[in-house]
Amino acid sequence: MLFRSPTSWSRNLYTPKNIPEEAYRGVLETPTRSEILSLLKKSAQGTTSFGAFNATPLKMIAKSNEGTEAVIALLETLFSAILRLGKMPRGLAEVVMLPIPKASIKGHQPLQMSQLRPISILQEMSRLTSALLSQRLAKVFQSNPSWIDSAQSGFL
Repeated sequence: MLFRSPTSWSRNLYTPKNIPEEAYRGVLETPTRSEILSLLKKSAQGTTSFGAFNATPLKMIAKSNEGTEAVIALLETLFSAILRLGKMPRGLAEVVMLPIPKASIKGHQPLQMSQLRPISILQEMSRLTSALLSQRLAKVFQSNPSWIDSAQSGFL
């Protein structure tokens, strides 16, 4: 048998913990100006990204203070729509999968697929949206630690 039925500990781990709906009230709200600026500043410089939306120019504008309000307004509109609709616009949700060597042996290229592992290159907007949701959910669970099982607390 390839798959086993869930054990009692896994059922307990993944069973919802009667979390009141109001606890998540602010998670899907339009981000504030300070949240957007924080996301841009924290986003790693020189991260690999592809596609039409690249955060590097937005970061440069945000740091220079020239045009910052226009960038903030654009991102507020994008984030608000993404969070309200629960989905990423088609062009911003694409992912590129690339194979990279598992171990680097000087001067040797991998000859078999088993010597490679895949990595995902995300669109920058996906990365920023994930970071925003992650920060907000971490605050919810940190203020209510009983809502998350201790086995899952390392993910906060």
